[in-house]
Amino acid sequence: MSGQREISNPSHITATPSTQVANLANSRAVVAGAVNYSSQVLLATAVIVIKDDSGSRIQARALLDSGSESNFISTRLSQRLQVVRDKVDISVSGIGQGSTKVKQQIWALIRSRVSDFSRLMSFLVLPKVTANLPTVTVDTIGWPIPQGFQLADPAFGVSKGIDIVLGIESFFEFLARAAKWLLVNNYQRYTNRLSDHLEELVTRFWACEEIESNCNLSPEEKRCEDLFAHSVKRAADGRYIVSLPKHEDIMSKLGDSRGIAYRRLWGTERRLARDEDLRKQYGSFMEEYLRLGHMRKVNNTTQETVKRCYLPHHPVIKEASTTTKVRVVFDASCKTSSGVSLNDVLLTGPSIQDDLRIIILRCRTKQIMLVADVEKCFDK
Repeated sequence: MSGQREISNPSHITATPSTQVANLANSRAVVAGAVNYSSQVLLATAVIVIKDDSGSRIQARALLDSGSESNFISTRLSQRLQVVRDKVDISVSGIGQGSTKVKQQIWALIRSRVSDFSRLMSFLVLPKVTANLPTVTVDTIGWPIPQGFQLADPAFGVSKGIDIVLGIESFFEFLARAAKWLLVNNYQRYTNRLSDHLEELVTRFWACEEIESNCNLSPEEKRCEDLFAHSVKRAADGRYIVSLPKHEDIMSKLGDSRGIAYRRLWGTERRLARDEDLRKQYGSFMEEYLRLGHMRKVNNTTQETVKRCYLPHHPVIKEASTTTKVRVVFDASCKTSSGVSLNDVLLTGPSIQDDLRIIILRCRTKQIMLVADVEKCFDK
C-alpha cells in the first residue's frame, strides 16, 4: 500500500495511513523448559462516532472486519441509540458452519472522529458482536510510535468491549477516508511459566477470601452519579432533595400524558366501584399521601405553563403481606402520545445496594449487626 512505513521494535510495528491499531486475533505458544513464548496479532479497531435519532453523538469502539459481509451492532448500543428497529429474519453463518438467527436491524449514521467522513449504514443487532479485544491488555509502554500520529483507537492495547463490526461493505472506504493511521503489530513476550502459574494460584486464593467493594460504572451510571453529586441538597426540615436525573436530549420528545392517565384512572375507578373494601383501602392510601405532603392538588390544568407528565396509578394486592395488603403503584413506564415514557427520559443509575452474598459475609466480620426497615424512603 502506498505510504506504508515500518518502525523497528517491538517485534515489529507497521504503520499505514488508514485506521488504527488493533486487537488480539492469533495466539501461539512455544514452551521450552520453564520459559513461555507467546505471539499475538492485533486486529484493527477504531473509536467512531454514531448518531441517534435526536442528533446526540455517542462514541463506540468498532472492529474493522474485511471478512464480514454485514455490519453488526450490539443490543446494548442499539438500546442507547433509541432508534427504530426493523424486524428481519436472517441467518448469520461463521467459522465451523455455526449459525445465529438475527431478528432486528437498525439504521444509524456513523462519523469519523478525525475527518469529515460520515455514512448512513444498516446494522444487524446481536446480543454481543465479539469478545473483548484484545483478550488481554497489552503493555505498549516503550513502543516507538511517532508523535503526532492520530490513531483511530488511542487505547488499542487495552482489553475492552466491541459494540460495532464494520464489514466489507464499508471497510476500504473507512480505511481511505475515515482514519489517519493503522498500526499492525506482531506482539511477542517471554514469561516465566512457573512463576506466572504460581502467581495466578495465589491471586485466585485471595480472591476467594476477599469481600468485593469496588464497582465498575457504565458511562450512563457515571453521569447519573455526577448529576446526583451536583444537585443534592438538604432542606430546612432535614430532608434531602435530589433532582431527577434526565436525558435532556430525550426530554423534548416527551409527549402528552394527560389523556392516557385519565383513561387509566376511569378504569381504576370502575374496578374500585366493584370492590368496597379495596376502594376504602385505596382511598386511605391517597388521604395519607395528601396528609404527609407526598402529593398536592394541581389547580391549573387547562393552561399548563410547565411541562408535566401524568403518571397513571393502580392498586396491587398482596394478601400475604402482614403490614400493607394494598399498595398503589405509579406507572412511569406508561407511554405518552409520542411513544416515550418518563422512564425512557430518566437515566438508569447504578445499583446502590450490595449483593446479598457480600451483606452476609460482611455481617460475619463484625460483632454487632443492626437491622432496620426504612419506610416511605422515596415518596417525597
